[in-house]
Amino acid sequence: MWYYLKYKLYTLACYGLFFLDALMRSIHHIKRKFSIFKSNPLMSSSKLVQIPWYSFDRDKNNWIPQSYVEKSKSLISESESRELRIATFNILTNEFSFVDEIVCNAYRFAYINKQILPNLDADVICLNEVTNEYLPLLLTQEWVRRNYYISSLDIASKGNLILSKRDKCKRLFIERFDESLSHRARPAVVAECSAGAGVDLAIASVHLTAVIYNSHFRKIELERLHSAIEATFSQSTSRLIIGDMNMHSETENNIIPSGYRDVWKELHKSIETGITVRDPPALPVTLFLA
Repeated sequence: MWYYLKYKLYTLACYGLFFLDALMRSIHHIKRKFSIFKSNPLMSSSKLVQIPWYSFDRDKNNWIPQSYVEKSKSLISESESRELRIATFNILTNEFSFVDEIVCNAYRFAYINKQILPNLDADVICLNEVTNEYLPLLLTQEWVRRNYYISSLDIASKGNLILSKRDKCKRLFIERFDESLSHRARPAVVAECSAGAGVDLAIASVHLTAVIYNSHFRKIELERLHSAIEATFSQSTSRLIIGDMNMHSETENNIIPSGYRDVWKELHKSIETGITVRDPPALPVTLFLA
């Protein structure tokens, strides 16, 4: 009985958010009409700062920082003939304890770590919405300790994370930008990896701002990251921006930076769209977790 009542209360709260969402859209359109939503120069620039990878040291039984220059060059050449397999996954972190019985973080995290991610057999895994609740669970996995370097041991709420196989990773960067941003901005993590045959690839794991009326911010975030990547990598390095884009309609494709192609459309030509969340969402839970 209590579970049923709790579910009903949760459903009512979700529909309440629908009305709040409609109100926010109205405010957004009014702001745009009066030019309040003009781009802020502080929001349109960022830079990539190099940070160390972390590898698991069995002698010390701990994760230790490991820069690219400290690694043996033989590690990079072992897999030159293999294709590069890249995966992206949003673990969908729930920050609302009153819906935990429905979202089931503990069961989902265990399934993600023991079934979904290891079975991908990916050279590079990009994760979104990683928290300090989930990360320690991932770091204990034997398949991670044995095969991968990881981009961080401590992460901000709903942050981005990259795992790279030891024979693929080179340099690692994190996006830094002005702290005065007025919206939720999750710094991208960018890994430089060997794609074989002497080709390098810069892979940016991103999670753009959610909700349909924030398309303006998503555009700024992509432009900012694109500029930072261009300033960091040479023209001979290929680029890939991957992750949860939170795009709500096909019209948002016009925010994709020049020179990039929509990989979803390249790989799924028979499927009409690849948007993250439909409007309105099919499930009320997406209002909480987007």
